[in-house]
Amino acid sequence: GTEGDTAETEDRARRFVAARVNGQLTELWKTVRTDAEVEFITAGDRDGRRIYERGLLFVLVKSVNDLYSREEVEGLAVECAVGDGIFCTIRGARVVDDAFAAKVKARMQELIRMDIRFEKHSVSTAEAVRRFEEQHFTDKVDLFRYRLVSNTNIYKLGNLYDYFYGY
Repeated sequence: GTEGDTAETEDRARRFVAARVNGQLTELWKTVRTDAEVEFITAGDRDGRRIYERGLLFVLVKSVNDLYSREEVEGLAVECAVGDGIFCTIRGARVVDDAFAAKVKARMQELIRMDIRFEKHSVSTAEAVRRFEEQHFTDKVDLFRYRLVSNTNIYKLGNLYDYFYGY
């Protein structure tokens, strides 16, 4: 192959957000150890778009948590989809203005450049509640206190844990 072929292959690989191995969605970092049918998922696919959106939401949550104290920003809530966008609200004393948005956007871009891997952890529901209590995610603590299953998947980005329904 040529240098151009290598660059094109690397560019295509960066667009993948997940894989379907023998029909099962899986993270890209997982090793396939047996013969399998593998289909790569991009943000252009239905599942890929949802995975990509949740990844961006996680980067948004981490950015806000990195930049502002709990006194300034009590929480961030994902309210609903609006067209191709997602409507979120910020609770707390901090005014959400152009300066706030610019600072959060810059932190999000910095985190993306750092290329930190999203880590999926299967933990007991009690462990998930403990982690969310440590992070003062009261809405998730309240939600998980009534969860009937004994284990759940939570995700980690850097030092932040979160839960995303569905993917």
